Amino acid sequence: MIFKGDYFFLSNFYPAKVSYQGRVFPSSEHAYVSMKFSEEFRDQFVDPMMSAGQAKRIGRTSKLRFGWAQRKNKIMFHVVEAKFRQNPDLANMLIRVQGEIVEHNTHRDRYWGVFEGDGKNHLGIILMQIRQRLIQELVQ
Repeated sequence: MIFKGDYFFLSNFYPAKVSYQGRVFPSSEHAYVSMKFSEEFRDQFVDPMMSAGQAKRIGRTSKLRFGWAQRKNKIMFHVVEAKFRQNPDLANMLIRVQGEIVEHNTHRDRYWGVFEGDGKNHLGIILMQIRQRLIQELVQ
């Protein structure tokens, strides 16, 4: 699925406030990208006038903090989980998504998603893990 239209809420670009590590970000993309940087540079990403696309571009062009490659999946999980736990309407929408979640995209991302049938789909996997946790909590 492409995270647009009815599935846009699955996108990290979806405008949903996320409180993470003492800051409130306009989207999970802002929160995730902020974590690529040392503490003193993270405040710039709480600006509600900065689009998720702008945040992503900054994250692509700046020097990353040491050890980012080893941390990024865990941080993405925690940021996306915060998004859904802090926004119950979105959590309910995620629970209602049936089957495998695959982030098909047109921007050539084969790490977080799938482009032209090829990719690791880490974001889709994270979303399915969070969905499973939310469902388990409902039945307990």
